[in-house]
Amino acid sequence: MKKYLFLMILLINSSVFAKSGFEAIINANIGKSIGIPIGDAGFERKVSFGFDAALTAQLGFLADLNNNMGVSILGEIGLSHDNFSYRIPNTIFQRHTIHNQFTSLQLGVLPKFNINNFSVGLGAGVKIPFHGKIKTYTRVSDTESYRRYERIYFNEIKSIYNQMFVIPYIKLTFDWYFSDINYETREYVDTRDFGIGFYLGYNFGPKSRNYIGTDSFDIGLQLSVRFKPGKN
Repeated sequence: MKKYLFLMILLINSSVFAKSGFEAIINANIGKSIGIPIGDAGFERKVSFGFDAALTAQLGFLADLNNNMGVSILGEIGLSHDNFSYRIPNTIFQRHTIHNQFTSLQLGVLPKFNINNFSVGLGAGVKIPFHGKIKTYTRVSDTESYRRYERIYFNEIKSIYNQMFVIPYIKLTFDWYFSDINYETREYVDTRDFGIGFYLGYNFGPKSRNYIGTDSFDIGLQLSVRFKPGKN
């Protein structure tokens, strides 16, 4: 009985005293955005769709708890491409769609809870657009359509979207990490994992006067590489 009790205490201690330390995650995201018109623009606007993408680094501290659980406190920095789209119905055209696209510096925080190989995160931050493009797609008939592009830069973005030219955001992430294997020794490399997951997000898009603009709801796939402390 004493032997079993000693063995149990040893196993608990080996779990409790797991190593905590610096953690870094590189993420590549791609997804679908649903444009949500905000405010009264003086004409009817409806939901439309676009694509989003991002490349970010998450850096911070992993506190490894017992029973293969842990908490990650991470800051996030990267580049984000976001699409805020809407369509204008009841026109003489078959389809008339506006896409406001922005390339931004993304800054935020993303705390995560980890259990075994699964991780869930809830974060928030802001995207600062430094380049944009306003795309207009007009479909006149089944055989005739037009596209128009207008590039805008930081000062123009500030002027056009004079009430709010930054993009606050919130997001929820889910990831599953696969441990990498050293094929020479057939051992797991605990400090590096490859991950796959998905995310849900909401972007509060740039607004002009009277807070007229477009928000977006995002859903997409993310691939990641995680570097974390190994076990003691």
